[in-house]
Amino acid sequence: MLGRVSWSLHFDWARLNPAVSFSLCLLGRLQWKKLPCYMLSQTLGGFVGAAIVCGVHGDGIHAADNATLSVTGHLSRALPHSPDRLH
Repeated sequence: MLGRVSWSLHFDWARLNPAVSFSLCLLGRLQWKKLPCYMLSQTLGGFVGAAIVCGVHGDGIHAADNATLSVTGHLSRALPHSPDRLH
């Protein structure tokens, strides 16, 4: 990833993250009218990339977690911890 980021810094058009594009609009380095297209393209690119990874490595992912595709552990959810879970 670091290599891709450092490579992309040589190009003015290379925006890898919708948050970066938004911040560049706030700084005046990207026109606001271009932001929706950038954000849509970046989001769709993320989904396409995830689909490619799933297609290439899906069998290995399913074999590693017994086809459950679940995340477990004390840091496995985005919700605040309930008082009964605090130790």
